[in-house]
Amino acid sequence: MTDTNQDPEILVSRTTPVARIVVSNPAKRNALTLAMKEKLAATFAALEVDPEVRCIVVSGAGTRSFISGADISEFEKSRHDVQSEAEHMRITSAAVMAPARSAKPVIASIRGACAGGGFQFAVNCDVRIAGRSAYFLMPAARLGLGYAYPLLANFVSLLGRGRVADLFMSGRRVSAEEALAIGLIEHLVPDEELDAFVSQYADSVAASAPLSLKIVKESLRRIEDTGASESPPEIQKLLDACAASEDMAEGRRAFAEKRKPVFRGR
Repeated sequence: MTDTNQDPEILVSRTTPVARIVVSNPAKRNALTLAMKEKLAATFAALEVDPEVRCIVVSGAGTRSFISGADISEFEKSRHDVQSEAEHMRITSAAVMAPARSAKPVIASIRGACAGGGFQFAVNCDVRIAGRSAYFLMPAARLGLGYAYPLLANFVSLLGRGRVADLFMSGRRVSAEEALAIGLIEHLVPDEELDAFVSQYADSVAASAPLSLKIVKESLRRIEDTGASESPPEIQKLLDACAASEDMAEGRRAFAEKRKPVFRGR
């Protein structure tokens, strides 16, 4: 059985027992709007209760990007003060944590840019498979943005403290080859072989016993302690100060004006 929902931004198809989600915003390299994040979380919720779905694959439309991050053009409205920042992070967290919270195996199929929110999302998937065009970066510090504690904890669980400090503080670009070497991805294949490899891999996972897979996911979740839903008070205080800062406003302006930001630490 195959059915397809042609949503203009989050495309969903099911070929039992594998469901495929395609993030599609090609004009902005598959950047996630707030509306897309809400749809993404809702899509995972629907697939979670579908007994015929045993494995979920997520990819980006086209060949340029997996998910290039959040749609920064929305930040002036959605992240302009502490209150709007809190709502923005609530919606963002629901979307990017959806793979980790799902009881079903989730595979990220990655080509091109995997940045910001896309990087967050990929880290929360169970297995990451990349083509050689894939690259990864976390530009939050270059945009003056705070980063939620529970989301950062998942990066540390996967990569370790030192590598996370390196990637978040420098905002540097990580190639697909380096990503494989540091354990950020599990498989690296030529771009032209990616779809076939992922399909075969997903079929293999879906053929496994569902109850066994559920035990593996729940056990890994508890081992990694990825259930933290709130920042400690001292971290939240720093996040609130960042959301209200001049530097965050400067980061938004600089991005819009395509120039290097000038941060002043206030």
